[in-house]
Amino acid sequence: MNKSAIVARRARVGVFGFFFLAGLVMGVWAAGLPSLNDRLDLGPALLGRVLLLISGGALASMLLAGRLVDRWGSRRLCWIAGPLSGVALLGPALAPSPWVLMVLAVVFGMGLGVLEIAMNAHSVEVERCYGRPIISAFHGTWSLGGAAGGGLTSLVLQGGLDAQGLLVVAAIVVPFLYLPAARLLLPDAYTRPGPAGEAAVDAGGGVTGAAAGPGEGSAGSGGLSAPGEVPGESAGSAAGLGEGAGQLAGTTAGLGEGVGESAGTTAGLGQEAEKPAGGAPGAGDGAGKPAGTGVKPGQGAGKPGRSGGDGGLKWGLIALLGLAAFAGHLSEGAAIDWAALHARMVLEADPALAPLAYTIFSIAMTTFRLLGDPIRGRLGSVLTIRLAGVLATAGYALVLVSPILGDPLRVVCAWTGWALAGVGLATVVPVLFSAVGAAGGRVGRALAMVTAFGYSGLLLGPAVLGFVAEAASLPVALIIPAVLAAVVTAAGSPAIRALLALSSAAPSEPSTPGKEPTPNSAPDPAPDRAAVRD
Repeated sequence: MNKSAIVARRARVGVFGFFFLAGLVMGVWAAGLPSLNDRLDLGPALLGRVLLLISGGALASMLLAGRLVDRWGSRRLCWIAGPLSGVALLGPALAPSPWVLMVLAVVFGMGLGVLEIAMNAHSVEVERCYGRPIISAFHGTWSLGGAAGGGLTSLVLQGGLDAQGLLVVAAIVVPFLYLPAARLLLPDAYTRPGPAGEAAVDAGGGVTGAAAGPGEGSAGSGGLSAPGEVPGESAGSAAGLGEGAGQLAGTTAGLGEGVGESAGTTAGLGQEAEKPAGGAPGAGDGAGKPAGTGVKPGQGAGKPGRSGGDGGLKWGLIALLGLAAFAGHLSEGAAIDWAALHARMVLEADPALAPLAYTIFSIAMTTFRLLGDPIRGRLGSVLTIRLAGVLATAGYALVLVSPILGDPLRVVCAWTGWALAGVGLATVVPVLFSAVGAAGGRVGRALAMVTAFGYSGLLLGPAVLGFVAEAASLPVALIIPAVLAAVVTAAGSPAIRALLALSSAAPSEPSTPGKEPTPNSAPDPAPDRAAVRD
């Protein structure tokens, strides 16, 4: 096994560690909330305010974190954000009063927000090295960490110990646990971004996501070009993906215009891209031909979907990705907050059975996040995001019709619906994040914007659904996430098509004969990429 493959495998293990520890901290915090509520006598109103401040702090810090990733690289930010996010838990754990807790809750949320962007940006870079989907499993590991944190808290409380003491211990121990994981991350040379729009280069010096999104359609193992082929010309022959990379550069179906008319114009986004310099043919001109043909290396003008937005992507494209993230997060949050309450209040399920609605949703989501990478590798990102929205919408439809059925079918119908919703929503965030990374160039700010849109859904969801449920009924309120689950497909599919066309159009630097491969150059990709396999 060559050195590049070893570096990539080590980094993957390190990212798994970051996601698990981040989930562990959140699990310990969430499971300890009842004890915190009792200790400070918060009540529902103050406790809700504390949770809102945590989310607000996270949301505010994400935008700064995106810029820091682009400036410093995700590895350096992970080294800082991981331990600090653990230490920040110490503040809420030791807060002597509700008002001090509110201030420290903002600090805790800011630490979580910076870590969220740093580790997700690094996961995108590790996936570039692999050249195939691996991000979804990271998010599944976060869920496992959350379950472990909740289970640990339960064991501590059953043993007669104090939840506050567990929070303090976690705040002291977890920062040290981040250090061995941080040592495994990709070196700075692999993660420091080049100019926006450059072809992404894998750990062995090979072209990755900028030539084709991970798992999106280059032949050979892990999305590699075969030896002797130009990166991108072997794309389009990956069987079972449902879309060749050569065709992906051709048209962004559903956006209202062909990409070829303006070399990758993301029509319908309210932005118009310039034509490629040198009179290049439109993106996707010719089957299997790279869309950037005719554009000289280093020329930024005319890159579809670029300029005017964060990370080199246009604001319209980021907004479309953000809309899909917003819809997915709000639909997910609705299931987390209201599944058990729907079973008890609407279906009149037994109190012992009602919580199973959320449990079924959570198990389905976690399982399919762990299994989502090979599914996306086979179906491709566009088809995966389509199916995600369709399944989530179908799941919510079953939940909405369940009250008209008789016992016990109504509960079974709702459980089936929550399971389908969990399966569908499991892959939304990983697919969107991976698509941003596949576009190449700087990902920090673009990823931060998309994540911020998603967090906005989590922030607004409980308040909006609660208001509608109070004014009308809970079934009426659940129509909102049902509609937004369909928006995941409507917004996500054209956005990812545009990103894939963009990644196909990104030109790569030709290799210089006799020049040693470096992480920011683009020599023949075949030798090292093939080595990164499980």
